[in-house]
Amino acid sequence: MNAATNHEIAVMQDDELIDVLCSSLYPGAKRTSAALVLSYCRAASLDPMLKPVHIVPMRCKTGEKDNYGNDKSEMRDTIMPGIGLYRIQAARTGQYAGQEAPVFGPMIVMNYQRLKTEWVSVPGRDKKVKKEEWVDEGLEYPEWCSITVYRIVQGVRCAWTAVEYWIENYATAGRDSDVPNEMWARRTRGQLAKCAEAQALRKGFSEVGSIPTAEEMEGRAFEFETYTAPEPAAEPAKPKRASEAAQAALPEPEAPVVLQPVIPAEKVEELPVKPAQAAAQKQAAMPVNTPTGEPASAGECMNVIKTCSAKKIDLAGLLEGMQLDLDPLTLTGMSKATFKEIKARL
Repeated sequence: MNAATNHEIAVMQDDELIDVLCSSLYPGAKRTSAALVLSYCRAASLDPMLKPVHIVPMRCKTGEKDNYGNDKSEMRDTIMPGIGLYRIQAARTGQYAGQEAPVFGPMIVMNYQRLKTEWVSVPGRDKKVKKEEWVDEGLEYPEWCSITVYRIVQGVRCAWTAVEYWIENYATAGRDSDVPNEMWARRTRGQLAKCAEAQALRKGFSEVGSIPTAEEMEGRAFEFETYTAPEPAAEPAKPKRASEAAQAALPEPEAPVVLQPVIPAEKVEELPVKPAQAAAQKQAAMPVNTPTGEPASAGECMNVIKTCSAKKIDLAGLLEGMQLDLDPLTLTGMSKATFKEIKARL
């Protein structure tokens, strides 16, 4: 019976497979996203019924600007590998020799405030009223997790160990919040163990690649820029003839003088400034000191952001005081030297 079932799956049409994926493994997913899963699995010779990959919504820049000069972005479904795919790829090498149980560091308590929302009944009203209040909460989490994986290299069982810290991996409930999201608050050890295992498999098995797993990206909102094709290179100028060279040597005629209306000084402040122009003026007035050197990792950038949030430090003001032209929301482009300097100040 199992053989017959496998044969039926093998001969299923694409539309039938997509229906199965959307109704069982990826409920609520778009058909186009399920088709991406099917194409990904076929290219990598994977069984889509084992769910080796996940559909993760990502925010991507469109390359367009809004009325205020800001980058436009939109949410798109992205196919990302799961920790199960890493295990499959490691096993396919024929050299995977197992792993040790995860080892956790000391437990730490995080205290934070969460906005609690509930609907309550009010006397004399038919409909319930929305009530919001800030409540104090605490969460106990392991400081770090260590996992060791083994691989047979020339007949020798070699070990690769990875250590991942909870504060550098956990995902928040919102972009401007340091409160853990529902998954990381419910599975403080399990989520961190998956991140450590994924890092250890990447270190021991280059075959798994460098793409982060969906478990590591759980609840995160990273921005990706869309690819823009480079402009074609300009063709080299053809050599000019003698007559053309003589013509080019003649002085160019003076540009006509255009009289500009004189605006009284007391009226200058009343002139309206367009939002895009104001943003350009503000950007031009900011000091530019782009850090150079080895770029900082995503974990180091997230560490600075969360440390400033936990200590109630204005990161934007700190960067401006250090004359660093960095985005305080992502710290994209920060170097390791700058990371060490900011950590010293914090």
